[in-house]
Amino acid sequence: MEELYEIPTHKDYFLSHRGDIYSLKGSGCKKLTPQLDRNGYLIVSLSSKSNYKSYRIHRLMAITFLDF
Repeated sequence: MEELYEIPTHKDYFLSHRGDIYSLKGSGCKKLTPQLDRNGYLIVSLSSKSNYKSYRIHRLMAITFLDF
């Protein structure tokens, strides 16, 4: 199994080194399916309380693995 890292801005979501996003919301651990945005970037929608926002996966990786 690959190692997962918590996304600092979203405590219920985890990221792998391969760019896979996992959600712990609801029952169990669920791998999220990315979509392509209009510019060709992979995005996922993450919720914070009752709001959903789309994030580019490379930005989530930067937030998680680099010191901002």
